[in-house]
Amino acid sequence: MQNKYIDLTLVILIIIIFTLYFSVFNQVYSEKIMNIINQIEQNARDENWQKADLANDKLKEKWQNAKKILLFNFGAEEYLTLSNTINKLAAGIKAEDQGMILSDILILENIWSNYIKIVPEP
Repeated sequence: MQNKYIDLTLVILIIIIFTLYFSVFNQVYSEKIMNIINQIEQNARDENWQKADLANDKLKEKWQNAKKILLFNFGAEEYLTLSNTINKLAAGIKAEDQGMILSDILILENIWSNYIKIVPEP
């Protein structure tokens, strides 16, 4: 009988943890990171490299804060791809390479939109 209560308690605890994880992460990081990515895209399209660089600095700052939490529900390969793409994005902005920036942004958007799902695709 006690095992039944322990099992039920653990299941409820796991559900609470995942619910809190996704709600907090989505509110704190998800929308802000997507907004920053959209700002970088718009600035790159307008060839406003200074604003794109400032937005990229914000993205790196958010990424530094979010990456610790991100590993909880994210595969290592996707994590590395996201991290490398953020670094490539910074290089594209410094080189003022609009094509590279826009392709990297597409990769970031695809990975990020997959991540914010409760069950990410492989």
